[in-house]
Amino acid sequence: MKDVKDQFLQDGFATLPSFFGNEEIDSWANDLGWLVEVQLKRFGGQKCEESSPVGRLSQNLIALNKLSRDAQGWIYDEVNRRPWIHRLAGDDRLIQLAQLVLGSKHIGIHPRLNMVMAMPGRDWHLADWHQDAFYGPHHHLVMYVPLQATGAHNGGLCVARGEHKQGLFEHDLGNNSVDSKFLSLNPDYLTKESTFRLELNAGDLLLFSGYLPHSATRNTGTDVRFALTIRYTDLEDDYFINRGWRWQDLAASGLAALQSRSADG
Repeated sequence: MKDVKDQFLQDGFATLPSFFGNEEIDSWANDLGWLVEVQLKRFGGQKCEESSPVGRLSQNLIALNKLSRDAQGWIYDEVNRRPWIHRLAGDDRLIQLAQLVLGSKHIGIHPRLNMVMAMPGRDWHLADWHQDAFYGPHHHLVMYVPLQATGAHNGGLCVARGEHKQGLFEHDLGNNSVDSKFLSLNPDYLTKESTFRLELNAGDLLLFSGYLPHSATRNTGTDVRFALTIRYTDLEDDYFINRGWRWQDLAASGLAALQSRSADG
């Protein structure tokens, strides 16, 4: 475990391969798939019969999106209320990792538990190079779990190794290369040698610092790219203590930008 912390501190991220097994991934996909199928039936759609839970979920979500552009948002919000995702966030395996890399016995869980659902060919949800610390508490940890292999073929994450040590960069809307709703940082701040794309398999656990610059690109595959993101923070951090341990989900300028832009153009 010391190696994980050392890599995290040096690079701004660390990967634990095959941390979650297929049974766990399938259980998440089946639960999420039920939500999608309920709405698909409501709109008169035909559900896919593919045997793979993640593949079935993907095709059904694509079908639902054609019938209702709002339905994906409903699914996204409901995931945050599912009992299994709260149990996962409090899993001792993850809590102990968070305590290790944050160097604190006292940690908190961000109330927004996300399931990334990157539709093929869509840009609006993409965040160009950015740091999560810009949108929330500065000293925090992100845990990211893909539900299927992710990489160049479906818009997997790019990271800037070691650039977390530079602290918080300036973000603004003018740095976006796509019609995204998010603010981003100028990629010229980053060295070419530090930036590369991660290739992850289903069930890998990626830990990264809130200060790590990262980005995602357009999903050019035929399936939705799914990934869980759970955030933890150090309750002993003075920055957080001085705010009464309140999560500020978005910087004021970021919130204004989001409110001024529609979700799907």
